[in-house]
Amino acid sequence: MQYMFRNFNRSYFEKVHEFLIELSMDNHTHINWNWARWEWMFFHPEFDKNSLDKIGLWFFHEDLVGVAIYDYYFGEAFFATKKGFEELEKDILDYMVENFSDENGLGIAVNDSLFHTAAYGIISQRIMCMLNRCARFHSIVRKELQSVFLQKL
Repeated sequence: MQYMFRNFNRSYFEKVHEFLIELSMDNHTHINWNWARWEWMFFHPEFDKNSLDKIGLWFFHEDLVGVAIYDYYFGEAFFATKKGFEELEKDILDYMVENFSDENGLGIAVNDSLFHTAAYGIISQRIMCMLNRCARFHSIVRKELQSVFLQKL
């Protein structure tokens, strides 16, 4: 499918709001990151509004089908796709790592029910790659973290 990427601007606020409402109507996978959190975060005084244009939006025709949103500031993020558009997850995750990471990396909010999805597999691969090449981890600590992480899989 052909998708159109757009950077967020304030004119898309309602579109993201509606996307999050629709996403959680029949599926509670994103219950901890829903439309109410979006509103609360967007108007919170600590939210980094200088980077709003880094929020990523993916459209199929004019329908918003995927989002990548940082959580207050870079270093933490959330993503979602509408059902049937999961093939976007790899591109969205790549975008998030590239644009939302800070000096400590990137924490991504993922619901436990996504543990066996393609997105979780992609996140797992990215984490393992980061652990393997990250110079700040001593090799023993890195092995312990890999062991713990692999037990989860």
